[in-house]
Amino acid sequence: MSENNLSQYLLIFRENEDAPDIAPEEMEAIFATWMAWAERLGAVGKYDGGNPLTEQGKVVRGASGESITDGPFVEAKEVLCGYFLVKAADLEEACTIAKDCPGLPRGMSVEVRPIMVH
Repeated sequence: MSENNLSQYLLIFRENEDAPDIAPEEMEAIFATWMAWAERLGAVGKYDGGNPLTEQGKVVRGASGESITDGPFVEAKEVLCGYFLVKAADLEEACTIAKDCPGLPRGMSVEVRPIMVH
């Protein structure tokens, strides 16, 4: 399938908020595995970008945004920790890509969502 026929999918990485802290040396090794994964996907035209997310943030709610609370994890047991934007032929292929996530062995989960085309 050509790159023009691929759809975009958002891989949303979630980590349990009770995950143990990681030593700096181990974090460096983990980061290297993530970068290698992104480079492999990029080499075959499947990676469109991504970033880790900080633990800080706010949630804006209400018709005119009148409610602003600390967040975004106030009601969650899992913390959103990053995302990748990938290209895949279909949802099944996007899930196959997600199965290679380096965080899965550490208890992370990956939500796979199609990007709506206008």
